[in-house]
Amino acid sequence: MIEDEEGNHNGYGYVSYYEPESADKAISNLNNQEVWPGAKLEVSRFQKKNERFSASKLTMNKNLYVKNIPDNFVEADLKSLFGQHGNVTWNKILFDSNQRKSAIISMETEEAANKARESLNNHVIGSSTLFVDSLQKKSDRQRILNSKINENNSILNSQFKNCNLHIKNLPEKCTEKQLSDEFSRFGEVKSLKIPKYMLVTKIGNQLKEEIVSRGFGYVCFFSAEAAKKAKEEMNNQVLSSFSDSKRPLLIDFFMPKIERKNILLKCQQQFNPNSRQQMPLMNPMAAFGGPNQMGMPFGMSHPMMNNKTNKNASIYQQAPIPSRAGGVHKPIPTHQQQQFTQVKKDDDPDIAYYNSIEDDSAKKEYLGEFIFKKISNHPLNQSKALTIDIIGKITGMILGIDDLNEILDICRNSENLTARIGEALSLLNMNN
Repeated sequence: MIEDEEGNHNGYGYVSYYEPESADKAISNLNNQEVWPGAKLEVSRFQKKNERFSASKLTMNKNLYVKNIPDNFVEADLKSLFGQHGNVTWNKILFDSNQRKSAIISMETEEAANKARESLNNHVIGSSTLFVDSLQKKSDRQRILNSKINENNSILNSQFKNCNLHIKNLPEKCTEKQLSDEFSRFGEVKSLKIPKYMLVTKIGNQLKEEIVSRGFGYVCFFSAEAAKKAKEEMNNQVLSSFSDSKRPLLIDFFMPKIERKNILLKCQQQFNPNSRQQMPLMNPMAAFGGPNQMGMPFGMSHPMMNNKTNKNASIYQQAPIPSRAGGVHKPIPTHQQQQFTQVKKDDDPDIAYYNSIEDDSAKKEYLGEFIFKKISNHPLNQSKALTIDIIGKITGMILGIDDLNEILDICRNSENLTARIGEALSLLNMNN
């Protein structure tokens, strides 16, 4: 017998025989046998769940879910109401944590259930409008809801593809009204949002809850021209209401998650075309204006900074060794490190692959990987012992440049890169 957590049996059980003939005999003798008045046994061969509910056997639901029930209704009232459309075999009123009523109604036939659903859904009783639909599992309801949401998002993304901006480096105290006032001068704003989260801090023995901005937001215009104008004029600028901010805005067109995944997959195939596993890439800008500064998936790590992935990562972490004379000796690389350095001597992008990328955001993301590596290998990194966060911030500043050809030149020209690193370090020192 199968029992619940409280020890009450669920009304069914399993019997296993050694011989198939014994099972057939039990079914023929016990199925539909009345064990007490009004109760008959139902005996059949065991079937797996996917076999019981296969497409060939799946039928429409006889059970209905009802909500928005009037306060004065009881189960007898529901049975009388739904009984007008067929025989009600079972019904029960339920209450949620807020004491709101809902009910489950079981009809004798599928035809009766369909008729009751069509007739009573949106039926008005006093001040209440009934909601009646087929009873579904939570997983089925969630799947249908997600399908509708994804379909709606797909329509909106195609309709407003060049109208939606992703804005990073927003000040923590920036409100949606301030953001709207700043961007509405470029055109009519369709929607606007700054994602937030609850920050809980402990001061003494007291817990303090505060709603804090995540440091980025979205502004969607009705026209692509307004979005383009806002991006051109506000990128690398600061909000007028936060003129003392040292962190310029980083603005680009919003890219749906599925497109970011496709771009990431292209980059993985470029770096390791023979690998079937996904190659983790780092978002080095997480500390500079929030996540996804380089358009990469949240929470991913870069193999150069993961010792488990790259055994030679220590070559980038060795600090200069002070000498007795007061000077500095550079650490002598091992044979393995020398070999690794020779393999990675240039780290220049593949121009043929770069030119094959159609999306500008994908091109910028591709160049960002090489810029991050070059800064990690740069002599300034060896002399100043830059942290991962600082390297990521410098990379993000360079990627904030609109001209892709200029970013490509920085990636290939060591002197240009050195000048940019110096400018970024000066700005970061001002921020500190």
